Amino acid sequence: MMRILALRVWQCIALALVGFSLYTAAVGQFVDPVQRSTHLALALALAFTLGIKSGNWFDSKRRVLTDVILAVSGFALVGYITGNNEGLTERMRESLEFEIWLGIGATVLAIEATRRVIGWPMVILALAAIGYAFAGPYLPEPLDHRGYSLERIVSHLYLGDDGIFGIPLGVSATYVALIVTFGALLESSGAGRVLMDVATAMTGRSRGGPAKAAVVGSSLMGTISGTAVANVLTTGTVSIPLMRRTGYRPKVAAAIEAVASTGG
Repeated sequence: MMRILALRVWQCIALALVGFSLYTAAVGQFVDPVQRSTHLALALALAFTLGIKSGNWFDSKRRVLTDVILAVSGFALVGYITGNNEGLTERMRESLEFEIWLGIGATVLAIEATRRVIGWPMVILALAAIGYAFAGPYLPEPLDHRGYSLERIVSHLYLGDDGIFGIPLGVSATYVALIVTFGALLESSGAGRVLMDVATAMTGRSRGGPAKAAVVGSSLMGTISGTAVANVLTTGTVSIPLMRRTGYRPKVAAAIEAVASTGG
């Protein structure tokens, strides 16, 4: 019973994220800080409770408690920007002392969510960039700079328009979420499989047919999706298993689909 309830709550959060994206696309977007922070708050809640979808998530009470605390904390820390945007704008985003601590917490949670969903490479890159801001005075020329204080770095990351809530998050909140939703709809409706069937019929008899089918299928999907993410989501679920069944190594199959979807 508890597992079913938790899954339903997780699904409701996912629906809220999709509904928010569709609503703003149809009615009009909110101001950038509100649009982006709302999107990220819901995404963090989903990321930290992603384990609900696995059958063994409830086997460890400590894990459940930790994930729920992280999800609620992430939602609250990022949602603070949404609820206080007018006040922040009135004082020109100048940070108060307690907001520095909120910013530290939000940054740590964003990095942890990235690690869970994407892995260590992006986390290492982010930590290296933050470390460079601190280490500037101690580096040799031409890499050195005057360095920045903790308060300035955190304010930039948490309250500024170029940190956590910068352009990449803006693209995700306004375009990527919609396109991924569209791709999921195509996958669920079977449209992606139809395109792959057409591609397989065109290339199936030639050498390297499954890989060529992935390229053709991704090209067809690219004419209506416009993004590599939705392309992989729709055609990759068919092309990657097809390539693996015919002898392609998993990493090679995934790489072919990724490049084909990017090209598409």
